[in-house]
Amino acid sequence: MRRVNDAADGFTLIELLITITIIGILASLGLGALYKAQEQAREAKTKNTIYKLHVAMMHRWEGYRYRRLPISILPNERVFDLNDVDGYPNSMGFAWRQLNMRRALMRMELPQRWDEVTNPFLAFPYTPPLARTSLATAYFQYYTIRNNQTPITDANEDAECLYMIMSMGEDTSLVAEQLTHSEVGDTDGDGALEFLDAWGNPIHFLRWAPGFAAVNPWGSAIVNFVPVESALQAGIADPNAGGFFQEEHDPFDSRNVHKLAYALYPLIYSSGPDGVPDILHKVLDANGQPQNVGLNNLGNLDPYQLVPAPNNGPGESLIGQPFDRDLDGTLQHLDNIHNHIKSQR
Repeated sequence: MRRVNDAADGFTLIELLITITIIGILASLGLGALYKAQEQAREAKTKNTIYKLHVAMMHRWEGYRYRRLPISILPNERVFDLNDVDGYPNSMGFAWRQLNMRRALMRMELPQRWDEVTNPFLAFPYTPPLARTSLATAYFQYYTIRNNQTPITDANEDAECLYMIMSMGEDTSLVAEQLTHSEVGDTDGDGALEFLDAWGNPIHFLRWAPGFAAVNPWGSAIVNFVPVESALQAGIADPNAGGFFQEEHDPFDSRNVHKLAYALYPLIYSSGPDGVPDILHKVLDANGQPQNVGLNNLGNLDPYQLVPAPNNGPGESLIGQPFDRDLDGTLQHLDNIHNHIKSQR
């Protein structure tokens, strides 16, 4: 009886290797597609969280345009002179003091650093000191209680301030009802909570980010600021010229007394998949204290004030501009997810 060749009924070693290779390729493709789908889901979830924070923040933000201010007109400010356009003229003095007071309230009630909670007071010319509002007092108590339990660090202070703002005041439904457990945490363990993106990192906050430049889906920059200081010093721009900063002028400056003021909106952002924000939040002085973007040489609260370049670099900077925070030699801010582009809301 003839024996049947067993080898003819099985696979050769080469065939097995080819099959294993094909299975490996298909598995890697499947894992890659799964990872991409997971990242897209995280991005969508983060956008949704930031959108909810944006809506709640803008409701508060717009309220400052109509907020009654504890300030009165001085006798020499009662006559309005249409020709008063420069310096600190009498008829514009009241408008300047109104603008300063409004900005001071925003700084006090929308803090982005803990030192703005512990020391919210600013003094302006011809204006009585602004006392802590009831909301600012609640912030100070919030900070004091938590700091006494566990010393609060400043590593995530902007994110912690954002949570504090949203958990107090006139509308706290966002924290109480609209956010899930996974969207809130304490990543640095200091007892002060933060809103989290889908990667588990704090969602950052800047009340004023004059140096922030958004990037659209096609990669070109949409610049939200115009660094006019150098242009003015060079004499190639005239702040009193018609149309200067009129299209996007600061909506809180209805009398147009701050010629260089362009519209600013609160910046709420995630550092994205890489977890690296690379956005300038503050600059430390020689004593290790944050440089305060505060009073300029006229005694006005100036959100657009230039600060020294970080790490003793050349030139000057604006808060909110790209900055190599992790000192790895590259800027990694382009994957940030923020509230300044409608497609990201």
